[in-house]
Amino acid sequence: MVQTAFVTAAVAITAISMGHDAQAAVSYGDPILGTGSKSGQVSALQQDLRVLGYFTYQTNTGYYGTVTEAAVKAFQRSHGLAENGKVGLTTGPLIAAEAAQKLAALAPSYPEQGIIATAKQYIGVPYRWGGTTPSGFDCSGFLGYVMNQHNIGLPRTAAQMYTVGQAVSNPLPGDLVFFSTYAPGASHAGIFLGNNEFISATSSKGVKIESMSNPYWGPRYVGARSLR
Repeated sequence: MVQTAFVTAAVAITAISMGHDAQAAVSYGDPILGTGSKSGQVSALQQDLRVLGYFTYQTNTGYYGTVTEAAVKAFQRSHGLAENGKVGLTTGPLIAAEAAQKLAALAPSYPEQGIIATAKQYIGVPYRWGGTTPSGFDCSGFLGYVMNQHNIGLPRTAAQMYTVGQAVSNPLPGDLVFFSTYAPGASHAGIFLGNNEFISATSSKGVKIESMSNPYWGPRYVGARSLR
């Protein structure tokens, strides 16, 4: 029990220092989580399982249903644990510790400040439908061009980009943010800068920085994805 408590505290400290979806790496398992549980701990569990590749549902629901149970069982099976689909003081800290370790290993390799600096170089470049070069960008062409300069490959369209990385509820600088504009779903994309601002190639004024909550973009926001 003392060892488990030590692991739990260490994971929580790691999560706080990392900042990105820190709540996802806080340990859980007391009380035991299982089918029918509904809480913030379940959301944290789902996020950690998503980081580890076991939970692929579109959003973290906070409800422990069959999808979450199957993800937990898959984790238990791959680690030689009793495959009971429940998260207690054995499975819980292990999931949390592995997710924190994976995020910590990935974080230093993501050049968010470099990405932002590159993106800002193109402020004022005009919009061009289908454009993928500094002579003219559309929104996804702009993201693809910027990210490619940092050896990060992206699909061609905003809708396709919305399927890569992991969904995050609170984007950090360098994460991708998505909006529904001319078509249902994610049809416009930009790069989150922090301070509630993002940069994107707009059809009206080309590459520019705008507020996430202005009257046009605020109601059209659909979510964010992290490539970290």
